[in-house]
Formats: sequence, structure tokens, C-alpha cells
Amino acid sequence: MKNIFINLIFLFSSFSLAAQDMEYAEINFIGYDNSSKKIYINDRLVTAYGSGEIVKLKIYSKGRFTVTILYEGLRKEGIIEIKENKNYYFLAGYEKIKKVKYNYEEVSEENYNYLKEYFEKKKGITYKVLKVEEDIRKPIGKLEQSSAQREKQGTGFLINNEGYIVTNFHVVDGAKKITVKGIKGDYNTPFQLEIIAVDRQLDLALLKVNSKLITFETPPYAIENSKATETASEVFALGYPMKSMMGEEIKITTGIINSASGYKGSISEFQISASVQPGNSGGPLFDKDGNVVGVVSAKIKSKEVDNVGYAIKSDYLTFFLDQIGGITFKKEAEKFEETDLSSQVKRTSNFVYIIETE
Repeated sequence: MKNIFINLIFLFSSFSLAAQDMEYAEINFIGYDNSSKKIYINDRLVTAYGSGEIVKLKIYSKGRFTVTILYEGLRKEGIIEIKENKNYYFLAGYEKIKKVKYNYEEVSEENYNYLKEYFEKKKGITYKVLKVEEDIRKPIGKLEQSSAQREKQGTGFLINNEGYIVTNFHVVDGAKKITVKGIKGDYNTPFQLEIIAVDRQLDLALLKVNSKLITFETPPYAIENSKATETASEVFALGYPMKSMMGEEIKITTGIINSASGYKGSISEFQISASVQPGNSGGPLFDKDGNVVGVVSAKIKSKEVDNVGYAIKSDYLTFFLDQIGGITFKKEAEKFEETDLSSQVKRTSNFVYIIETE
């Protein structure tokens, strides 16, 4: 299996469907002097903070990590092992209180709270909380999801007549077995899929059906240049949201491109008004001509917003496929005589499938 890691700059924070349901731990850092401090985990800079600040780091990675705090030219390290959801506490600084020395070390929650109260009362510090979150597209360590948390079903779509299928990385991440259903409208016969390549940062995966029992037609759609897709353009998404509740019939949602940038200004995604749900992940986003302009990837779960979703731009999908090499797919966009939505859905839906994982 090839692993494709593309060094691009993304402003996207971890607000994907996968991230919202992942277990995480919280690492708390407290200091009491006026010097600025830098926190590194596995030699990666996490944040810097100063006097009167408490850092609360939400971390999704699991495993054994080196925690390093740089302070006034000093380098102090500790070891932390994250296995499950819990809180961890570190002191940044040096103090001798009640004959106990605390010096850049992990401390118990009891001692952490004692120190916080001591610094507030004895030294008059009023703490502000600085919240930091690990970006799961550039994970510090290994991301782990239990089978109950990981999506067990998503959507994928065919890109050529050789059986290559695109979906989201988070749909297949950690899966021991991946199957596809819905080929040529057959939802009773699953075919096993092989992972050909993945990109964690882009949240893309390329899969392949390696069965001689099935043949594929060339999809009618092209992977369009997303730079030609303007804000307010009409789009529609095909997929299999919440299959266990909504059934195996393919679902269509329509909308527009709300914005040419995604969550927190991500340049790799569109914001879309087309309603998407768990299970839509990995499905195609089509323009009004029936060509692929994106890959559905995320939805904000919030009481404050509704019908806000995201799709990875097709230019990034093209780049991902080109980096793998040897993967043919249609790049020249087509305009069909029948442009009504029902005709577009009929033309494209037979190439959009259910992806199931175990």
C-alpha cells in the first residue's frame, strides 16, 4: 500500500466528521512566572504561552510522547502515555512548596489544583485559559478510533473502468475489511476492496475492486477543474447517508457553493449548502453539468448552524491521483444535452457506491 503524504499548507482545523466523534485526552499546563514558555510534544511545537495562562491541549493521538517545555534557555522533558480519555497535568516552572519540588513535571490533578490555588492566592495571578487542539490532519502520533466510534459506512465513487474508487480516508482508517455494495445497482453482493493509496492531510483514499466477477463501464463524468467552480454555483451531492436508518437507496441533496474556502479559511475545501450527513463522507459533489467538483468530507455539528458542509476541491483530488501515478481518469469536463437534475442523477448514480468497513 502506498502512503501519500503531501506537504501543503492547510488552514483547516480538525472539524471533520471523524474528529468530532474521536476520543481525546486533555493535557493541562500551568505556569506562574513572567517568562514565555514553549511546549513541544515529540519535538513538534504545540503552542507558546506566558504568565497568567493555562494551556488546555485537546489531543487525539494515542501512545507514548515526550513533552518538552523550553523556559529561559532551559530544556526540561517529561514522558506521557496516553491510552484513554483522561486529563494530564504539567507544571512549567520551578517552585518548592511544602517541601515538594515541582519542576517541569507531570503532577497529579490534586497537586495541580493545589498549585493553581496557591499561585492565585499567594501570588495574585488571575489565570486565562488558552485552548489548543491537535490538528488530526497533521497528527502528533497515532490516531486511534474504536470500532464503535469510527464510521462503519460511507460513500465512494468510480473514477475509471478499472475498478478504482475514491472515498475519504477517515471512512477506511483503521478498518480490517472494506467492501463495496451497489455496483450496477446490486446491493446484495459485496465486493472486497484493497487500499491503493491514502492521504491523511487531504482526507482522501483510493480503493480498488480486484474481482474478476465484475466489470466496470467508464464513468460519464470528468473530474472538473475546481478553479472554474464559482461561489453561488449550483451543485448536488450523491451518497448513502445513515444507511441503517434511511435505507440503501441513493440519496441526492442540492445546494450551492457557499464559499470558495472551507472551515476557518481552508483553501482545500468548498463550503456547501447541500445537506450532508454521516454516510455521505467520500461521496461526489457534482456541478450542474454533472462533473465532479469535490469530495464530500465534513459537516459542522452545532446548534448554532445548520446545513453547512464541506467538500474537498477536485483540484486536490486530481493532485492526489496524479501523485500516485498510473491512474487514468477523465479530466476534460463534458456538457450533456440533458441538463435537468433528474437526468444528471440517472446518468451518474450507477457509479456511486456504499463503502462498508469492519
